[in-house]
Amino acid sequence: MENKTFDQNQNLLDLFNDNMYFINTLTSRYKTYPNYEDVLQTAYLTAWESLLRYNPESGVQVTTWIQANVVPALKGYA
Repeated sequence: MENKTFDQNQNLLDLFNDNMYFINTLTSRYKTYPNYEDVLQTAYLTAWESLLRYNPESGVQVTTWIQANVVPALKGYA
């Protein structure tokens, strides 16, 4: 993986923060789980890792990209 500059990292962090509500929405069906904090952590880490691989030039919306990566991870975790 290539090294990212400070500006790229800040943009990545901003993109992650801008989509926190969406990520939390993806985990809402698991709120009754006794280990919901672990579910959230799995979702956040998976979303972050997926954003590291996200290519805006691909034409895929960032929310579609996040969902395509987070939902299977949550299903695998639960």
